[in-house]
This record gives sequence, C-alpha cells and structure tokens, in this order.
Amino acid sequence: MYIQTPTLIQAQEVVNGGVIKATPMNPRFDAGIINPHILDAEMLHVVPMLGSALYETMKTKKAGTVSNYNGAIAPIQKAFTNPLDAAYEALWYQYLNTYCAWAVYYEALPFITIQTGVNGTFLTQTEFSQNPGVSAAKYLQDNVKRRLQSMRAAVENYLCENFASFPDFDNAHCPNSTNCEGSDEVPANQMRGYGLYYVTNN
Repeated sequence: MYIQTPTLIQAQEVVNGGVIKATPMNPRFDAGIINPHILDAEMLHVVPMLGSALYETMKTKKAGTVSNYNGAIAPIQKAFTNPLDAAYEALWYQYLNTYCAWAVYYEALPFITIQTGVNGTFLTQTEFSQNPGVSAAKYLQDNVKRRLQSMRAAVENYLCENFASFPDFDNAHCPNSTNCEGSDEVPANQMRGYGLYYVTNN
C-alpha cells in the first residue's frame, strides 16, 4: 500500500514509471523504502532549482495526483488535469517527473543498500541475489548525480525560455530573461526517455 506524501512526486511515480528500472518494479519493490526520502530529495534538489514559490504552486495544483504516461502500465493520467495548467503539465511531463524521480532515487539509494534493524545496520540480502555493497551504491550515485546535473541545466533553460508561463518563477538569474547559463542541457524532445525512463506518448 502506498502512502501519499505532501510532495510534488509520489512513490508510485518513481516505482511504477520505469525510472529505476525499464519495467515496473511494484511487484518486487517496497515503495515504503522510498517514501521517507521524497521530501528530503525535493528540498535538496527541486526547491533550489524551481524556487519555493513555483514549487509550492505546482505542489498545490498537482495535489498528490499520481501521473502516468506509460499506457502499457496503466491508463494515461496527467499530473495537472486543469486545462488552464497546461504549462505546468508540459514542464512536468517533459522534465520534472523524470528529474524528481532520479533525485528521490539518488537520496534513497544508500538506505536501500544499507538498512537499519534492532541490532544496527545491515546489507540487505535475498535468497536469489547478493547485495554488491556500499561501493556499488556509490558508483550508482555518481552516475545518477551526473544525470541530475545535466537534467537540472535542461530544466533551468526551459524555465528561462518560458518564464512568462510561470508567474511564480524568479527569472532574475536568466540572461535577458530568455536563457539560463550553461550549455549541457538536454533538449526537450530528448528528455522523455532520458536514462532508464521509457514511456509511450499520449
């Protein structure tokens, strides 16, 4: 059972959408491991990028909706269903859904690898798999961090180019209010499908 969190992204959107794995993980993955790290991930990675005003606006408008853009998993569900919120839906669909999910994975990964029990910390093991340990988790984190940095540049560039559609976005750092600094951004038409996130367009 999933617990709805007072955050922009929900655990289902991380687990079911294919961010961590190209196919849904929900039959074999406990989303409860991710839930405690969603807010921290957004405070560390999303709010500094969007600004608190835009973040709170999007969180309020989305209101805990669990979006889905992969028709092979479930019916298509937009995050922002109000036609007046088309700009927010475009930002979420093209960029933020994937960015938020990777941020959550980045922050949750150490706690997925190493868990805490009554006798202290331990590496999780199963009958048919072996936990590769802290070094492997650090390797994954390093790769996820690289993706987050590139995706952040893309999000900032998109917001700067479209700041008129987002009244709560502070575009003071955008050169000429049209472009953000940096040239490592991922084009919008490539963002969906970035990393391990595979979807079917509606």
